[in-house]
Amino acid sequence: MFTKRRVAETIITTGNEMTMQKNSVAYEKFSSIQTNIQFMEKRGGRIQTIAVTSANKGEGKSFFITNYANTSALYKQKTLLIDVDFYNPKITKQFKTKLMPGLSNILVDMVTFEEAIIPLENKYLSFLPIGTLPPNPLELLRSEEFKQLLEDLKEEFDLILLDCPPVNLFTDARVVAAESDGAILLINSLATTEQDVLKSKELLEQVDANILGAVLNNKRYNNKQLASYNYY
Repeated sequence: MFTKRRVAETIITTGNEMTMQKNSVAYEKFSSIQTNIQFMEKRGGRIQTIAVTSANKGEGKSFFITNYANTSALYKQKTLLIDVDFYNPKITKQFKTKLMPGLSNILVDMVTFEEAIIPLENKYLSFLPIGTLPPNPLELLRSEEFKQLLEDLKEEFDLILLDCPPVNLFTDARVVAAESDGAILLINSLATTEQDVLKSKELLEQVDANILGAVLNNKRYNNKQLASYNYY
């Protein structure tokens, strides 16, 4: 049983405040992604661990993964969000858990995952912070301890989302993606180039990662488009 601790809000916001109301366009978008993945499960087996990465920095990866985790929790899926970005642990900072034990501490056998995982306000959603920043994060992620941790967590959670660093910049993302049941690539409609996407896809394919698809982020809709969407 995990220790109850109150940390930050379940939903991370960037820019304008965002609330995951069930009648909102944002909620529908995240729900659509979840439905697509569920159809993939029917064709190819259960997808429990998903690595989320991007080509470069600033693609909106942490924003996406946190809200996707929240959506899954709203559907009463027992969901665990893990910060695996040792270079910029944004979610750990956002939740103000920088000084708490986390992933790295589990992998060097300082704490158990039961001791490090933090339940959030939604009882179906929990968070595992990055922990103490090590000098050798790649070695930790390549270890048998990391592989075993993922297997152990599958016994406790329906869905495990891993927030990885950009795949074009750090090998860590490929290592985590290779150990996960699937990988999602975030694409910023205003910044990511076609070459960036092709390079990311190639890097993930080199480690035989199961690429579930790409998510286009930062797409702007005008009022007419939103009205049409809501009509449907």
